[in-house]
Amino acid sequence: PEENRRLGEILVSSGALTTQELQEALKTQEALNRQNLEAEESGKTPQATPKIGEILVDKGALPAPLVEAAIEKQQKVNDLKALNQQSIRINSHKLGQLIDLVGELVIASADVTSQAKGIENEILSQSSENLSRLVDEVRGVSLGLRMVQIGETFNRYKRIVRDLCKELGKQVILRIEGGETELDKTVVERISDPLMHMVRNAIDHGIESPEERLAAGKSEQATLHLRAFHESGSVVIEVSDDGRGLDRDKILEKARQKEIVRANAALSDSEVYRLIFEAGFSTAESVSNVSGRGVGMDVVRRNIHELRGQVSVDSAVGRGSKFTIRLPLTLAIIEGFQVN
Repeated sequence: PEENRRLGEILVSSGALTTQELQEALKTQEALNRQNLEAEESGKTPQATPKIGEILVDKGALPAPLVEAAIEKQQKVNDLKALNQQSIRINSHKLGQLIDLVGELVIASADVTSQAKGIENEILSQSSENLSRLVDEVRGVSLGLRMVQIGETFNRYKRIVRDLCKELGKQVILRIEGGETELDKTVVERISDPLMHMVRNAIDHGIESPEERLAAGKSEQATLHLRAFHESGSVVIEVSDDGRGLDRDKILEKARQKEIVRANAALSDSEVYRLIFEAGFSTAESVSNVSGRGVGMDVVRRNIHELRGQVSVDSAVGRGSKFTIRLPLTLAIIEGFQVN
């Protein structure tokens, strides 16, 4: 069979087997195949024909581990070929045109359904329902074409974390969860910079120096988590650390100094934490290459809102902070209600 010859070619090209030894093994296999056919014709039960690798091992031409390694390599090559055959490159502009047309199709389908309800014709209503169902399926498949995994974006931050740790003298382990979570390619591209700023902020502001962590009874090595998952038709991205947490009183005092809030205003914890997203707000004592200019978190919030997303903060002093971003799966089609 062709598959066995491919295995033999792998062994020959690696120098583990000579062409003559391969030909002899193939002849042995063909002879065994003929014996099985003759046995079947005479009413006897044929035996399973051994694979080329088994014949080579039985003949002593190759050790079993070497054949197993060649089979594993062959499987990887076959898997890669199968994957390449299943994939096709498509220009993103053409894909965008398809999504736009699907959006118009959804609107036209909704109009047909509305008109059918007004006419009250049973056959027309059934036809419009079938059309609506098919359009929904086409929409789902079309939007799926633009879905990409967020893990590639997460992996880019490994180098940023490593470089910042060297610059700031901190020790941080980056843990990634849910890298296989998929969302629209456009959303992934536009959320990349806000996420990078939050990662930088967490390392600079949130995580303490190794000495501070040891004095607080913590491990000198901090942990920064990047996590993504689907929830209720949205994508949730969490950036969390086990650092010092947000200082509620310090944030409130700075906000009063900048007259962002009234001096006598009574704010809840969540309202105070939201103040860090105000333009020009910073609690850093000094300006550095990483932060302290009061520019960044307001841009993060604006970019997330432009993606029709939301960002929230949860923090505990001495235990760390967690920023939660909730985003739509796609920006291509917005669901709506028709109200009379």
